[in-house]
Amino acid sequence: MEDLFIKKTAKSPEISFSKNGHLSIKGVSILEDSSEFYRKPLQWMEQYVLEPASKTVIDIDLDFFNTSSQVNLFDILLKLATLQQTGAEVTFNWYYEDEDLKEIGQDIANLLGVDFNFIKK
Repeated sequence: MEDLFIKKTAKSPEISFSKNGHLSIKGVSILEDSSEFYRKPLQWMEQYVLEPASKTVIDIDLDFFNTSSQVNLFDILLKLATLQQTGAEVTFNWYYEDEDLKEIGQDIANLLGVDFNFIKK
């Protein structure tokens, strides 16, 4: 399994997924076809959860994202939440600047049934 790195653009986030367990999504995600963009990261995640690192840390550092991006982000985080429920060590870090982004993160964490570390930028 190879690491996955996607450079950010004006409308898409940087995605850095390493098989060593450090995963990050940062920037903005305002894509018209977010399903197409997130297809590769979701496929990577499906493989990762089969043989995860001993410790997984995901950093979500998005300044803004649209609804369709949020659905795909949720799908990625759901795979990690499921992994955590099997006893794996998974840490979720949610970076935010304003309270609206923090509230969205809290809603996602509640839906997933996991704890997020909320880190103000």
